[in-house]
Amino acid sequence: MVEVIERTLPSVVAIRVVERNEAEVRVHIGSGAILHEHGYVLTNAHVVRNAKAGELQLSDDRVLPFQTLVRWPCEDLAILRIPSVPSLKPATIGRSHDLMLGEPTVVIGSPTGLARSVSTGIVSGLSRATRTEYAFLPSMVQTTAATSGGSSGGPLLNALGQQIGVITSRDTSAQNISFAIMIDHVRQVFPNMVAAEQRIGFQFGAAVDMLAEEAKVTEIRAGSPAEAAGLQVGDVVTHFDDLIVRQGIDFHLMTTRLRPDKSTNLRYRRGEETHETMVTPTGLEPLDSVAVENVQPGLEAEVYAGLWDKLPDFQTLESVERKVIPQVKLDEFPMFQDKFAMRATGFVKIPADGLYGFYLRSDDGSQLFIGDRQIVDNDGLHAAKDAGGLIRLKAGLHPFTVEFFEAGGSQDLRLMVESTDLPIQEMPADWLFHQSSSESTGEPK
Repeated sequence: MVEVIERTLPSVVAIRVVERNEAEVRVHIGSGAILHEHGYVLTNAHVVRNAKAGELQLSDDRVLPFQTLVRWPCEDLAILRIPSVPSLKPATIGRSHDLMLGEPTVVIGSPTGLARSVSTGIVSGLSRATRTEYAFLPSMVQTTAATSGGSSGGPLLNALGQQIGVITSRDTSAQNISFAIMIDHVRQVFPNMVAAEQRIGFQFGAAVDMLAEEAKVTEIRAGSPAEAAGLQVGDVVTHFDDLIVRQGIDFHLMTTRLRPDKSTNLRYRRGEETHETMVTPTGLEPLDSVAVENVQPGLEAEVYAGLWDKLPDFQTLESVERKVIPQVKLDEFPMFQDKFAMRATGFVKIPADGLYGFYLRSDDGSQLFIGDRQIVDNDGLHAAKDAGGLIRLKAGLHPFTVEFFEAGGSQDLRLMVESTDLPIQEMPADWLFHQSSSESTGEPK
């Protein structure tokens, strides 16, 4: 155990964020794990809150500034970037699909601000769910390792020193019950969370296996710069310029360094041979709005009766109720408790050009589309959980669809939005419209 702690301690940081307003100054503390030696750190969204910058302390007591690179509140995750930093020691990212009750765990963090504090325990529960101030989180592992305020964002480690979770919350009404987001869940949501193409505004066009031990290419988008560079499905990406890529998380971190029309040397392995190629991302324009006449407030909603384990094909169903709803809420359907589905269509009015995040919390499944693009996929039978997606949009009206189904038991549906200039909030009613009579031209403005 001492060897594991000594080996992993340099990969853990203490985080400090100062929040100022007219009435008071608050200092928030937390922890994080270094993802890549070039200065990327994984933590919780609630640790950094809305701060764009702060400072962190390394295990050797150096204090360095950081910038918030990605904040993903629907999963309570965030990625920090330490600029101009010498090589750091990244944590070893493990897997959580095969965790067993009783196996040893280690937590390293900064409880109550005490940096480099260590606690040990066991895996005491699997597939747990918990709620934070930002999100409802279903993919959690429970541990008896002690945590306190300031432990959030730190790594949960196994006996090999591999990170198997991100400490997020604890049950204050009981003893020795702490929760961490399973690392396999972090791996799976990472591409959608980073979303470098949408955040930065470029097209690259490659996807990799997020659960594999290497960054193995699983998809090449037709006509993309990745295809033009000669990448193929099955290739294993190993470097962006001189920066190493070990697995899918590294791959997506390196995509945040790409810029439109700026070439990057990509090194990859195909079979037993190593190759190099230059990739030049192209620019990504915001999605055009459409010209629509005779719009009225609210979305047109249709309700369908039936029992499903995933969202149905609405085109094959006959609705049992139609109405205009001002917002996407279950309060608009008080007569329907179980065994129903809903499809709301219309337009969302975007106030300004920019990057927008859309988030759905649902129990059971839901999806959100802008035009024919799926932005949020939260489908399937599950308890209340959050999912989100990003898209760059031009100001104006965009075709908008939300789908939802409820099989039985508890139910939930909530639609949120945020942008660069707009904090996350419930979708405003004055953003939602439907067409009252004449047909949309469908033509970009």
